[in-house]
Amino acid sequence: MQQPRKRSRMKFTVKNQEQLGLIKGSIFEYVEEDSLAKYLVKIIKMLDLRQIKNNYKSQGGKAIDPAAILGLLFLGYSKGLATSRDLEEMCRKHIDFIYVSQGLKPDHSTICRFRRRHEKEISEIFVQVIKISKEQGIGDYRTIAMDGTKIQASCSKKQSYNESKMEKLEEKVKAEIAGYLKQLAEGDKKDTKEVKEIKEKLSKTEAKKAKLEKLKAELIERKKKLQPKDRESHQINIVEPEALMMVPAGEKPSPSYNAQIAVDTKSGLIVSNYITQERNDEKQFFKQKENIEKNIGEDKKRIYEADSGYFSFDIVEQIDKEEVNAYIADPRDKWPQRDDYIKGSTISKKDFRYNKEKDCYECPNGKELKRVIRKNENKNKKKAIYRTNECQGCNYLEQCNNNKKWKGEKREILRDYREEYADKMKEKVNSEEGKQQMKIRSTTVEPVFGNIKSNIGLRRFVLRGLSGAQCEFDLVCIAHNLLKMHKIFIFLAFGNRRIAFFAVICCLGLLYRLTEKFIEMIMGNRKIFAY
Repeated sequence: MQQPRKRSRMKFTVKNQEQLGLIKGSIFEYVEEDSLAKYLVKIIKMLDLRQIKNNYKSQGGKAIDPAAILGLLFLGYSKGLATSRDLEEMCRKHIDFIYVSQGLKPDHSTICRFRRRHEKEISEIFVQVIKISKEQGIGDYRTIAMDGTKIQASCSKKQSYNESKMEKLEEKVKAEIAGYLKQLAEGDKKDTKEVKEIKEKLSKTEAKKAKLEKLKAELIERKKKLQPKDRESHQINIVEPEALMMVPAGEKPSPSYNAQIAVDTKSGLIVSNYITQERNDEKQFFKQKENIEKNIGEDKKRIYEADSGYFSFDIVEQIDKEEVNAYIADPRDKWPQRDDYIKGSTISKKDFRYNKEKDCYECPNGKELKRVIRKNENKNKKKAIYRTNECQGCNYLEQCNNNKKWKGEKREILRDYREEYADKMKEKVNSEEGKQQMKIRSTTVEPVFGNIKSNIGLRRFVLRGLSGAQCEFDLVCIAHNLLKMHKIFIFLAFGNRRIAFFAVICCLGLLYRLTEKFIEMIMGNRKIFAY
């Protein structure tokens, strides 16, 4: 009987972790030549850090090089690491983080203090990075797309209070103060340890009471600027008062900030960013434009693109008067087809088409609403009245004249004089060129926010306050720009070598095939000669 064949065992490479060894050369040689870490160090060497260095005092021990902490922050935010403790851990374990931090291993307190201390200088570094990219010929900055998004603040929604809840909290704090005072009055007057503790608690509670009184006064002032319907529900966050209640995309209402960016459509680089407390983008167009020109210079031929959130009559009027080459989507619905009306639906102003030549409105049933001059109509010269008396017998009477003030006999339309500029903008956006520009906008600026939120991971700020959120957003935008610039650098520096290598391989392959065909042809001719 044949013996079963013995299987040979796999041999494994084994290394004893306790065995001493030597690393040849510097540990930094293990950082790859085309890595992001090495590219960041090259960029940081181009930055002017004199202002940051001037903020340090000559007294005390030596401080860690600002370039090392900046490199740590840039690399950390590009990898989605924002907290100082995460950065502290990485610069002890990861070779790339050790490289950019020069092996100095700053602790989390040092990183946090640096970030808080140099908020203004970090904003200036954002501009410096844009200028470096411009010098390197990345992007043309001829077409700029704008957009905004809501990002949650560091504080919790549970720490937000309206006026009635603030009053209850204030009463609770007053009761605590009264309790501590009673304990001091009833207790021994000697300076015992227990009395000291009560006094410390009393001092903290009084400070909390003073803070609540200040926040309550601020809340009352803020409510005065709101519409009456929104005043009762308006809240203030006692930890981060600057964060207002907003609705981030896909989230529930929470204390947030409105983050604004402007992107060069050719390169995808962010050329402008800032944080605002305003809940919508209506007033942000010219703030964005001013910031863009401050960062990369003025250009009369530059094209600006924005979505319907930036649209308002005031903005389109100013754009027309200042001759800004802009495309802003119109939130007003397009002219509907008459067959699209569903029984019972309300017909509003957007369903009426304005005829500029006749200076009248056309209703969905084809009737004209002509301009009516009244005594007080042109008092402020902002609105004109258009009316028709041919509503009787109309198929859409129930849907159109459902408002009590029309009384089923007539229909009026109020036209703002600035709608002329809005119609011009709408016509411009709906042109072939306009449609192409708006398509470019959606495929450039919106993916940037996708990268910031999904890849870099900024869905909630770590730093508190408006200035802290601005500092963190600057770092995120710098990280985005450096990642884009690094990709272009890798392609230019190493891509040409790879293309050349691929071309050589293709040529060798083609030469091999030609040689093979030539040999086949020769061998075939020999067979012919043999016959």
